[in-house]
Amino acid sequence: MSQLYGVNEMNRLIKIITATLILGACGASIAWFLGRLPSADVRVAKMIDSCEIAHHLKKQRDRLDTHNGITFSFCAWLPPAWADRDGYSEIIVRTVPGPGLSEASDANEADYIKIPCHTVQLTYDFESQGDFEHQPPFTANAGDVLAEDGPLPTDASQSPATANAGDVLPSQYRSKLSSYPLRDEVVYLHNDKQGLYSASCVS
Repeated sequence: MSQLYGVNEMNRLIKIITATLILGACGASIAWFLGRLPSADVRVAKMIDSCEIAHHLKKQRDRLDTHNGITFSFCAWLPPAWADRDGYSEIIVRTVPGPGLSEASDANEADYIKIPCHTVQLTYDFESQGDFEHQPPFTANAGDVLAEDGPLPTDASQSPATANAGDVLPSQYRSKLSSYPLRDEVVYLHNDKQGLYSASCVS
């Protein structure tokens, strides 16, 4: 009887040891597998790198200046609502002559800014004869027509009305534009000493 008891104890001990070894091996395997999974930061970096390569960007927020405008390109992960599935989005700016008759009108250039979102933040710089100013950013919505100095003068001899950057032009002055903005465009009127420094989607 005691011999049978000893055999049962031995079998029970072997089972315990075997189960412990199996659990230990499984735990080690799980830990190894989890250790090989990329962290969230690593995955974000990889997705942004893939986006940059696919769209020939030099960095996550890139800018390309051409003879007729600017393209601001972005790679983001997770993709915002206005971006492509791979996180890519772009804002395309074309600059054309504005309705103002001279630089003094502050409207002799017009930026037509094509945006993939509803609201964009714009930042302009001013430079003239050694004078330089980083102007504060402002927001605009798709379809807006904005001017540096408010409503355009009706006559070249009139001085521009004083207003803050971002004020919407009254509808009677929109007829002076070379073309009306599309639904996904913002038009900003300025003089040729003011240039767009940055543009980025807000919402």
